[in-house]
Amino acid sequence: MVTWEDLLVSFVSQAPWALVILIVVIVMNVRLRDELNGRINELERELDGRISRLERRIDSLERLQLGIAAILVSKGLLTREEFEFLRSISEMPGSKSRYYTKADEEELRRLWSKDIDEYTEEDVEKILEIALKIRAEGVETGRRDLIDAYYMIGAFAELMKVYLLVKRMKARKAQKETSTQSSNP
Repeated sequence: MVTWEDLLVSFVSQAPWALVILIVVIVMNVRLRDELNGRINELERELDGRISRLERRIDSLERLQLGIAAILVSKGLLTREEFEFLRSISEMPGSKSRYYTKADEEELRRLWSKDIDEYTEEDVEKILEIALKIRAEGVETGRRDLIDAYYMIGAFAELMKVYLLVKRMKARKAQKETSTQSSNP
């Protein structure tokens, strides 16, 4: 029969091995954690580098896009009619969440109904702001129709920025020519 004394002696005699095993497990845990943290840090640095390169590429593409659009607008290849067409094929999504509210939908509809030549830079910025809300709702809810609407509305607004820029530049050029002609009799 096993007594308490036998159990106590057995436990005490085994304690050093249990302590050794505990220390080995702790050391292995610390090493694995350090190795994992090192690998995570390495991956974060690599990912940061990749993200930086992608951001530079995106910036370059956006400048190229702006330049091409400006050339097309200035040459009259992207006209008021093309902007109206682009606007007409863009679907106006209904609002259903905390991102894209009923007030946003009403504001977008109001802005959407304006004449192309009446748009201001503030109007275009507001359209872009609402488009981002539509995208946020689409991403959260997984609704592809909202994400598609975001792209179309965003494309229209970005092109309108260029249209307004070229229009402003042409007005300045015309004003300079008028002032030069009036100063030269």
